[in-house]
Amino acid sequence: ARGPRPGCQERMKLKHAPLPSALEAGLTDRPWPWGLLWIGPALLAAVCIFYGITEVHSSTDCWIGLAAGRQILQSETFPKYDTFSYTFYQATWYNQNWLTHVWLWWLCDTFGRDAVIYGTWGLSTSILLLVGLATWFRTRSLLATLLAIAAAGYGCREFISPRPATVGFFCMAAMWALLCALEGQRQHRRWWPIVLLLPLLVVWGNAHGSFIMAYALLAMYAGHACVVRAARLPAPWRWPVSLTLLVGPLVALIYFALSKHSMVFLDEPHLTLGFLPDAALAGFKPLYLRLLPAVIYVIYWSYIQFARPQSALSPRQIIALVVVIALGLLLTGLFGPYGWENFAHGEKVAESTLFRTVAEWHPLFTRWLGGFPKMDRFFQLFGIALSVFFIALVTGVILRLSRGNATQGALGSSPVTAHVSAYDVLVVLVALGMTSWARRFAPMFYIFAIPTFLTATVWLLEPVPRVARILGRRAVMAVSGVVGVLFLVLHAWPLVNKELIRPLRVIPNHTIFDRVTRFDSVPREALEYIRRNKLTMDLFCEWTVAGAVMFETPGVRVFIDGRSQQIYTEEAYRTYQRVLVKNAPAQYIIQVLNNPPADAVLLRATPQTRNFWDVLWRHPDWVLVLHSRSYGLFVRKTSDVLRRIGQLVRSGQEWRPKHARALASRGMVYMTTQPRDPARALSCWVNAIEQQIDTLGAWAGWVVRVLVQLDRLPDAQAFLQRQRQRVLAASGLSTQRRNELLGVINQLQQQLQRYRKQRRGGRPSAPTKTPPPQTQRNQP
Repeated sequence: ARGPRPGCQERMKLKHAPLPSALEAGLTDRPWPWGLLWIGPALLAAVCIFYGITEVHSSTDCWIGLAAGRQILQSETFPKYDTFSYTFYQATWYNQNWLTHVWLWWLCDTFGRDAVIYGTWGLSTSILLLVGLATWFRTRSLLATLLAIAAAGYGCREFISPRPATVGFFCMAAMWALLCALEGQRQHRRWWPIVLLLPLLVVWGNAHGSFIMAYALLAMYAGHACVVRAARLPAPWRWPVSLTLLVGPLVALIYFALSKHSMVFLDEPHLTLGFLPDAALAGFKPLYLRLLPAVIYVIYWSYIQFARPQSALSPRQIIALVVVIALGLLLTGLFGPYGWENFAHGEKVAESTLFRTVAEWHPLFTRWLGGFPKMDRFFQLFGIALSVFFIALVTGVILRLSRGNATQGALGSSPVTAHVSAYDVLVVLVALGMTSWARRFAPMFYIFAIPTFLTATVWLLEPVPRVARILGRRAVMAVSGVVGVLFLVLHAWPLVNKELIRPLRVIPNHTIFDRVTRFDSVPREALEYIRRNKLTMDLFCEWTVAGAVMFETPGVRVFIDGRSQQIYTEEAYRTYQRVLVKNAPAQYIIQVLNNPPADAVLLRATPQTRNFWDVLWRHPDWVLVLHSRSYGLFVRKTSDVLRRIGQLVRSGQEWRPKHARALASRGMVYMTTQPRDPARALSCWVNAIEQQIDTLGAWAGWVVRVLVQLDRLPDAQAFLQRQRQRVLAASGLSTQRRNELLGVINQLQQQLQRYRKQRRGGRPSAPTKTPPPQTQRNQP
């Protein structure tokens, strides 16, 4: 009654297949010259792997992972409370990525920092190979496998970098490959994928917070197998069981739609479908989108009852899969460091619309191709996949209606192996839905949807005559080779050379780790200054810099960092955003720095921080103790940190970068720590200006002020005259910069003249400060 097994069906079809024609024999008698065409898809796959894994990205998650991993391995007990932030010190930290953090630090501590990058490249390559493996299990087509690897590598750039999210994508790809191995099994049942799912779930549950999705997808897979099996039960049992499987999930989906949890994914201000305005969505978001999963499930259940497809899993495999899911839940909940609360913490991460204003959490259609990560490659691959699928669909339908099913698969696959189930369609919809909700989930489309699209294409093209298949396969191989060469020469190699290779040759002591993590965008000199001088402080710095501060300077605590929802509140994040706006009031900035009190502020020289710089430069309680063209370190005048720096400076034990701006900022230490030493401060400023004329705009005012305080007015006038001559004679200054420096000199000369007149009248006052040094950061 059950009919022959799939293997018997395939052998019967091959036995009665017609003999090859003369043309077919001519195409296949001497295949070895045509074998060279395999170089094309293999080259394309290799180039896309090379392109996809070598992305250069300043990811604060990498630094946080290294700092947390070091803390975990060096602590006697597992740390559950935060020690990296002075605003939320000792707050509970649900570090769902802790196992990835341990792995990153182990690589760094055992093999050096570059090993973090090599390990990430290996893991990223494994993701792409697993996508190809999933395609192979479903199609048995080497060409389709190579094309899947190429597509995933091309799309995953900017998504797979040294951060825990990459481990999450690896686990997704591994799980999907195991499920595809089950779906692609034939007469021989595969038990090893089910066995491997258990350690994967346990590792995933401690390596990345996306493990909740694994249980959801596996539960859907086991439920799909039950629904399919129930639809083929004998008459007395079919409808009672099938209706039970309809009503149970349907009630759960409706309950979810009516609960507040669905609001997290659907009713948020910045969610848009791209082709509809928000005003048009406002009316039916609660009615249509929230009930859409229930409607989809009803359609799915009806299709199963009508089509009655076969299940790839046997009843024993379904039971084993359910047991593995249950064991994974128990092991993660009972023996994980965060217990059962680990399963509920993901809601906190997803429910905040404020934290999802971070670029990578923007929906798919927001800003279309703009923003970060860029989504242009996603739209390209999605368009190609839909086009190929539509062409294959039309071709397959026409040929099936006219000639019937063929006996061999397309693209060189084995006989009748490719198939697409309703579960595959649901998974693709989940991947597209998650990507539409937040662009950071775009790799889900490459991991889940690309193998499904290629499998559907192979299945649809099965009726194509063998001659056409052979010729089409060779054409695809030739085209892929041309595309691979052009892509390597015109885009991949020039981009990687520009971002990764060339900077290693230009910047001294620049390592692979430094370049891939964009360590050049971090104020590394300031961090080295803090570390070498063994300074401990509560430091306000930018979100994107805080991760490097946590790792490079273990004795420093930050205001806020990239852990966002895991530690901090929305109010803390709003405060951080308000402080960095261009028109933030000075009183508000100082209030934030005083409650809770910060010892120091580290700012990069960017347009966003210009207002912050100006406030600290002019405020009497803050001192610029270290200055560079790209950053500034301000310290509170009454803090123990400044007293410690003063002791190191006067004892000659301070380490400081050897350039003009750093030398000039040492003068501020002499002027603001006890005992004050104006003579040494004056020497620092004058020497710095003599070394680099561009520093005159920041420190000439201090030189004149100190000379006036020392009653050396002729020296102040002579200093300004000499600097005027130097500015006029300098050859490396632009006209605009030259005029700016001359304007500063003229302003100081006028102030000096007014001071002389006031002195004669008995009311002297020293010249005021010049504009903050950050305003000259980009000048030569």
